[in-house]
Amino acid sequence: MLLSVVDRLILLNIIDGENDIPTLRVIRQMQKDLGFTEEELEILKFENKPNGGMVWQPGVDDKEIEIGHTPHNVVLKCFDKINQKQKMNMELLAVFEKFEEK
Repeated sequence: MLLSVVDRLILLNIIDGENDIPTLRVIRQMQKDLGFTEEELEILKFENKPNGGMVWQPGVDDKEIEIGHTPHNVVLKCFDKINQKQKMNMELLAVFEKFEEK
């Protein structure tokens, strides 16, 4: 699945860190796959803003990340929890739709 910097940040932030042991192992691998390399971090130069936002420099291409059946379901469950709380927004919806299409 081709994921942008924004997609990767959103997924890293929504993946639930409380689960059963086998699922936590899947989540740990997902976090590694979605994370940023040292080279990407040097290019992006992430900066936290006082309002809680984050900015970065352009220059990192979208990344092809293999999302298997179990990780895919983990992500959908995370989106389902957010949706049940009625906390979805347009940025989250755009990422959710990528998983819905698969």
